Formats: sequence, structure tokens, C-alpha cells
Amino acid sequence: GATHLANQVCGVMGDGATLPDVTVSAGGAFTTDRRYSKLHVGYRYRSSFVTLPLDSQPTTQGMERRTRRLIFRVEDSLGLKVTMGDGNVDTLLRRTGGDPSGVAPPLFTGVTEKDYGGNYDKEQDIEVFQDDGQPLTILFMVQEGSYGG
Repeated sequence: GATHLANQVCGVMGDGATLPDVTVSAGGAFTTDRRYSKLHVGYRYRSSFVTLPLDSQPTTQGMERRTRRLIFRVEDSLGLKVTMGDGNVDTLLRRTGGDPSGVAPPLFTGVTEKDYGGNYDKEQDIEVFQDDGQPLTILFMVQEGSYGG
């Protein structure tokens, strides 16, 4: 049972798919929409990192910059999300309508990228995160940009 999670709202994954949150009863029970071969239940959390400001030689500290493109190489991943500090969230890896339902969504290995046409800014924080329980392994990230304004 899940008595250690009694009276808590928890995230659930069934057979590799993210399911709606459940509230665990005082006795440790909860219900899902159907039966699953493998269930994971627990507290949701957000894994994230924020990039440091870009710099090059000679130094570009203090100059306005703009990110034109982000490129990621990932391995066995799903649910990669990015925000540029403006409140807009871009999901680069997600389950699509073409994925079969009732089975775990396929994980992606390879390169994914996102083009941006944002404004120039002196402090451009890029947050990369995962918040739905799916695996995310980032092997590298490239930030292409320009300076000036």
C-alpha cells in the first residue's frame, strides 16, 4: 500500500505514461482510470537547471544578447521543457497524438532543437526542466545566439 503517502496528492505513472494526480486515502489506497501492469506513485517534483550568461572572447559581459536556437542531444527521454524567463514554456519532447494510447510513450534518443526570435536582453536566463515524471537525460545543450541589439 501507500500508507506513507496517506492524505497526500500524488503523481502517478502507469506503464510509463503520466496519469492524472490522485489523492491517497488514509488507508493508503488510490484509484486510477484502469488497471496497469506497473504503477509508480509519489510526490511530484521539478528537476531543472538555469544556464549561466553566455560569454565569448573578447568578453561580451554587459552586452545585450539574443538566443536564436537551442539544440539538445538527449538519450531515452521525454518531457523536455524550456522557458526563457518570460513565462512562456516550450515543450520540446512530448507524447504526440500519433503515439498509441494504453502503452508507454516512446522515449526519444537524438537531437531536438527549437528556434527563437526573442528580444535582445542583457540577462537572459534559460531554464531547462522536467516536471511530469518522465526520464530526461541531456547529453549536451548548445545555445546559438547573437550580440548587439
